[in-house]
Amino acid sequence: YWALHNEEIYHIENCPIREEPLHALPRAQRKELEEKHGVVLSEWADLCPVCRHRLKTEFNSDYSKFKVCKDHISIRAGRYFASVDPTDPISFDKAKLIGSVTLGEKEGDPTAFELDGAYHRANRGILEFVEVFRNETEFLYSLLEATQSKTVESPAGRTEKIFIDTAIIAHANEPNWKKFEKNDDNEALVDRLVRVEVKNNIRLNEQIEIVKKLTRPTCHLAPQTLETIAMFTILNRIQPSEKTKGLINKVLIYNGDEVETDAPSAAELRIEKPRDGWIGITNRDAAKILEKAIGVRRPDEEPCVAPPDLFKIISEFCINSKKPIPAELLETAMEWYAGMIVSQFTSIGKDCQDVCSSFYVAYLAAITKLLQEETLTPEAENLVSIVESRLPSENGEKNALRQLIIGQSFFETSLVIRNGIYDFVARDVIIPKLDQLIVQGKRENLDKDDQYWIKYFQEYFKSLGYCERCIKVVAEWLITSELIG
Repeated sequence: YWALHNEEIYHIENCPIREEPLHALPRAQRKELEEKHGVVLSEWADLCPVCRHRLKTEFNSDYSKFKVCKDHISIRAGRYFASVDPTDPISFDKAKLIGSVTLGEKEGDPTAFELDGAYHRANRGILEFVEVFRNETEFLYSLLEATQSKTVESPAGRTEKIFIDTAIIAHANEPNWKKFEKNDDNEALVDRLVRVEVKNNIRLNEQIEIVKKLTRPTCHLAPQTLETIAMFTILNRIQPSEKTKGLINKVLIYNGDEVETDAPSAAELRIEKPRDGWIGITNRDAAKILEKAIGVRRPDEEPCVAPPDLFKIISEFCINSKKPIPAELLETAMEWYAGMIVSQFTSIGKDCQDVCSSFYVAYLAAITKLLQEETLTPEAENLVSIVESRLPSENGEKNALRQLIIGQSFFETSLVIRNGIYDFVARDVIIPKLDQLIVQGKRENLDKDDQYWIKYFQEYFKSLGYCERCIKVVAEWLITSELIG
């Protein structure tokens, strides 16, 4: 609560474990505190050895002489928070948890206690155990006492206990938990644990933020790069459903996006496949794929990563993965990515109205000849074929429509014909120019038309977030994959 709301925490000044000031109250007065003010202290609540020693020696048992100060929780500074990593038997040191005694000092002297263990730093806050079940059993014994009576062993190692009030969060992967749970020797600790199942994320938007946070990329990323690695990651974590049309639709439903009208809800899909999120690659795997793609580039290249770069790394990852990853998942991610960006390339013609208008004039000349039963050149036949691909196939009906079209300007004609012109410009003008000028990089002895297209491509794709390298990589991938052109 303090951490979330950034509220101040009061504690005894100079206390090594930032003691709750009310713990200084004599037990005889705590009943009155509860009755008058409704403040209930734990029956085990007590001052730490250092503060108890000061109360007797410095303040002559007058608790009112303790000074109180204010503080805030800080994970970075280790105030009211501590994290404990797994340790092996050789490097295990109990002092990491319960502190130590200064060498050369009297063992039972509280002034010699170094109360800097994880339990002490996390007092009145949160203590995190990372991969808790990878530790030795002896390491976990202190958890039993801390959860049962809210006390931990004194660094002196005698019968004296130190009261701590902390929320303990321990996490582990599923196999380690099952192994620990099946061991009868761990029954007492299992009884005191509240198991919270946390699956891998299966929401696309959240996965994008997770990958971004884990990698913190320092180079330029082409549009849809983070989305692509996030999509591949989630495709690995879900199972095919009989209620959706493909895995992509299932991902979109989990993400809260609208798909087909009769689509099932995310809750229905989770009930159908309860293992969704429990399988597949980890967030670390996804981050490693992106990091490797960032690291694989020639010295003379711009620091940039595009989805086609990712596909090469993902393919290697699938081959070398310990757990089999179906090749279809990569193909699905590639199809999804292509579906997102093909329109960025094929819709360029819509912005080139002068170019489109000139080809519309050529189309009108061609259909005029057809109505007069004249023969067309191969180029004119190709133009008519693409423009009229959405018209009825029957010649009589098609000629009737042509009669209407002849009297119309480009901006007056139907949307079907305009889209046909856009398709032609994309296929027979834009894509060849992209291949020639961007992919192949042929920029010698350019005419005025080519210079216009280079400038146009640079401005258009820059506005979409592409750099010179990634537009070349993406265009080459689309053309060689025959997804455009």
